[in-house]
Amino acid sequence: MQGNIFKDKTRTGVKQKSSSNWLDNVLSGRFFVQDAVKENVPFAFFVFVLLLAYLIYDFQAEKTLVDIHRKEIVLRDLRLKHLALQAQLAREKLQSKVAQKTYSLGLKEMTEPARKIHE
Repeated sequence: MQGNIFKDKTRTGVKQKSSSNWLDNVLSGRFFVQDAVKENVPFAFFVFVLLLAYLIYDFQAEKTLVDIHRKEIVLRDLRLKHLALQAQLAREKLQSKVAQKTYSLGLKEMTEPARKIHE
């Protein structure tokens, strides 16, 4: 019977690299000249562009939320002013109020119903 042909023979018996060796490779620049890194530069650039787009989107979303909150406050104030003015107008439209204000102009409230004048 044949053995496992898919087994990676290069990994068996090889000691794992320490993290300080990996750090030395990055700091010295040897890590960036390896073929695997060179092949993945377009993908890394794509990930960087996605990250940048995400940050811009997050900034715009937060700015929009702040703007919406400010406009809600202004809307609440305008709604309160509108209700106050509407109540004031309802009080001023009362017949008794209109009669009081027109009396100072010399106009009196009619006591008889209106009638049509014929020629």
